[in-house]
Amino acid sequence: MRNVFVTIIFALIFFAAQPVDAGKQEKVRDLLSSAVTLYNSGDFLRALAEVDKAEKVWKNNVDIKYMRERISNTMKDQTAPGIQIEEQIITNTNPYTLSFFVADDFDLAYIMINDQKIEYTLSLNAQIIRSVDLTGGGGEFVIKTSDRKGNISSKTINIVLDKDAPGVVITKPEHLKTRVTEPEILVEGKISDANTLKLASYGDSSVRNVPPPCFFRKKVVLKPGENVIPVYAEDIAGNSTAVDLRITYYNPALTTAVADFDARSTDKTTAIAVSDWIRNALVKHNKFNIVDRSNMLKILNEQKFQDAVANTEDNAAKIGKLLNAQKMVVGNVMNLLGQVYINVSVINVESGIMEYSKKLKCSSPDDLFPGAEVIAADIVKMYVK
Repeated sequence: MRNVFVTIIFALIFFAAQPVDAGKQEKVRDLLSSAVTLYNSGDFLRALAEVDKAEKVWKNNVDIKYMRERISNTMKDQTAPGIQIEEQIITNTNPYTLSFFVADDFDLAYIMINDQKIEYTLSLNAQIIRSVDLTGGGGEFVIKTSDRKGNISSKTINIVLDKDAPGVVITKPEHLKTRVTEPEILVEGKISDANTLKLASYGDSSVRNVPPPCFFRKKVVLKPGENVIPVYAEDIAGNSTAVDLRITYYNPALTTAVADFDARSTDKTTAIAVSDWIRNALVKHNKFNIVDRSNMLKILNEQKFQDAVANTEDNAAKIGKLLNAQKMVVGNVMNLLGQVYINVSVINVESGIMEYSKKLKCSSPDDLFPGAEVIAADIVKMYVK
């Protein structure tokens, strides 16, 4: 151990303002050297006696005065050194680099870890960095230090070796990779660990420095396609676990049949054309499984349904079941006092309930095609979220 107190004294002394006799200078040097040796051994009275002798040789020297004050203050010192370190350390690293500070108002005499003296380079404040073996899971380490006066302080720290990562269990949904048809999903789970969780995050939510176990519950709004919901946990030892919950949200295409529209006060060709335009527009939106018209007519003919019967709302549910459809689009084109109207309804095949109804006024036959496009877009908006 190098004592900085000694270094300071001999770095300053004899380099003051005025020159002195070489013999006097050497005598004072020897006396102060003896005083430092006695000081380091704890013999403060004899150290002061050597300082007195030096002062008689060279009066009013600032460095000799500094040494006298230092020794006198040390003799009065009743404060033990301070040890700055947490009492419990949890780490996942072995060997572990132990770092702490020891500070005193005057000079430190020694620093020990588990009764082994530690080398250090500063006499007043020392930072100790030492590698310790935690094989077996860690244990207790006793840090003990003393100043020159003999004031002793000690601190027992417990270092725990933890290499186990936090456990992440997702209870909802049941599988880490799943497909859903609803735009919102409930995510629930638990994060467990033997020690405090430094960070637990799930989706865009997070908590810090929480005792385990950590239960989480969050509703997540899904976008179409695959959604990655990250769940991350890190304990105070530095162990971490990351789980990606992959939820694919899809809106299943509804099997839909569009019956040939009825003609009222207009020609049948126009009515069928409007139903064809609506059918084709729904196909273009790629959100429905549209029953092909030729297949639909074939099934209806086999079941001996006439067109006039098939496109009525009363029979829509029955026809839809024959076609294995979920929705039936029925309607008519009506000419009333020179104005043309498209009347459309969508029937839930399973319940028989009318879920959508619209009457669109067209100023002329030329408006029937864009009117069909508007109705198709409206139906898509109704069923595709």
